[in-house]
Amino acid sequence: MVCGGSIVVIDTFIFNFLNYFIFKENDVLLFGHLFKPHTISQIISFSISFPLGFIFNRYIVFTESQLRGRIQLFRYGLTALASFVLSVFLIKLFFDIFHINAFVSKNITTILVIAFSYFAQQYFSFKVKGKKSFN
Repeated sequence: MVCGGSIVVIDTFIFNFLNYFIFKENDVLLFGHLFKPHTISQIISFSISFPLGFIFNRYIVFTESQLRGRIQLFRYGLTALASFVLSVFLIKLFFDIFHINAFVSKNITTILVIAFSYFAQQYFSFKVKGKKSFN
């Protein structure tokens, strides 16, 4: 929980710092496309939390996994991508459709994505051979 919590804190801090202090809740023109500040903040925070999350999970949390590192990274990438897509969708849902504040939207999204991510990492990315799933 400490590792996952650390990544959540880092990700949330980066998201909020970018959204409120760098982009100041204004749309961002990047590479010829206009992005909502919460979307670009999510993309940047993900690009930082992804490698940190993999390192923490591989070397601290799921040390019993015998899968090769490149397999773990590939699977972690798939589940992280799924988590990322889920988080972007949920933030857009809560913020753009339900008009919930970006900070609150991010926190609700984080709770939901943490649950998905934990089970995906445990039973897919860093699966331990011979261990039965969902005991």
